[in-house]
Amino acid sequence: MKKISLSLVFSFMVFVLFAQDYTLSFVPTGAASSIHSISVLNYTQVTGTQLQYGDQLRLLGSLTNINEQSIDNELSIYPNPSTEETKVNYDCTNNGVCNISVIDLTGKKVVSFSKSIEVGTHELVVSGLRQGLYLLSIEQAGKQTTKKFYQSASKFSPSIRYLSSKRSNNRELKGKKSIIQMQYNPGDLMRFEVVYGNYRTIVMKTITASEILTVNLFECKDADNNHYPIVKIDNIFWMAENLKTTKLTTGSSLTSGQSVNNATWNAYTTGAYCTLLDDNNTNLNKFGRLYNFYAVSTGKICPSGWHVPSNTEWNNLITYAGGSSVAGGKLKMLGYVYWDSPNYGASNELGFGARAGGYRYNNGFYATSSVSFFWSSTQLDQTYSDAFYFSKDNTQSYQSSRQLYYGFSVRCLKD
Repeated sequence: MKKISLSLVFSFMVFVLFAQDYTLSFVPTGAASSIHSISVLNYTQVTGTQLQYGDQLRLLGSLTNINEQSIDNELSIYPNPSTEETKVNYDCTNNGVCNISVIDLTGKKVVSFSKSIEVGTHELVVSGLRQGLYLLSIEQAGKQTTKKFYQSASKFSPSIRYLSSKRSNNRELKGKKSIIQMQYNPGDLMRFEVVYGNYRTIVMKTITASEILTVNLFECKDADNNHYPIVKIDNIFWMAENLKTTKLTTGSSLTSGQSVNNATWNAYTTGAYCTLLDDNNTNLNKFGRLYNFYAVSTGKICPSGWHVPSNTEWNNLITYAGGSSVAGGKLKMLGYVYWDSPNYGASNELGFGARAGGYRYNNGFYATSSVSFFWSSTQLDQTYSDAFYFSKDNTQSYQSSRQLYYGFSVRCLKD
């Protein structure tokens, strides 16, 4: 076998030196003894992957535009770099068709190969590639596994050859812990949703070093047994979705304002709720319910151990988010699933996830998908209470006094 060229070695060394890689692992604390899954989203690059408990996430700084979303120890390549041939070992955990491709730096598929395989370890050989960096991609059973490798064959004649297979115990293969890798650039905003049963904690973070992330997992459940994701902002836990309950923590039911006429809604002087546009399916799941202030004033609408934020607590959040001129952008969900265009300046960089649930007023529903109104627990007098809201048109946050019969969204924070 001929010696690897000095230029290839130098290229490999430059790639390693300039790439800034970080390794993350996750440890539960609080009410959870384990972690069932971790959903990972790179907000900046809009790429994502999924981890299981014990998996490590390796964030790769890269000189290329190759998008590595899922790399783990199911796939090994050696030697790397290589000259004429690169051997590939792949641990398959499902029976089915396996599609294997080699992709160059321009994104062009150089060579591909398909074969129906069974659970076990499979050996292949990739050969005949010009000197350079390539991406090996294996797609099987809905999962894509990828890995970078270097090759410098003397003759360009790309091929993938299947060599052999060795059946393995499926449980043993699936029990392996993985190193899942994603491309990461300095400053990228990462969102981790860590799940244990019904416990869900969101962590928003820009990674600057390898670390072990300790994630606090505990229950946030209302009187209807709805479970909510939580996020820690400025050392305070907030619900990361809008409230959906129809009951108080005492078990007493709130008045249903669902499908009632506007005059009936306006006349309520006890706690009542409705769903945006009276849609109890899609809009309930997206935006939660709308409540009049009489429901908020009970002090028992939030899950046990949680409460509706006061003016002071809302203003503390807004200050932490950079002040009223930019806080709306940092608290709004990205994109156009929960907001109409333009959803200006939305970044959700704190993980709050404000959704444009609109509001209910004396003549019906208003500003659906355009604004998000949230009650404050601070009541001004017998007619008015304060609320805070954000708009699709700017990054502002607003504080406004509204009459108690308005129907607004509710967020809770931990006592």
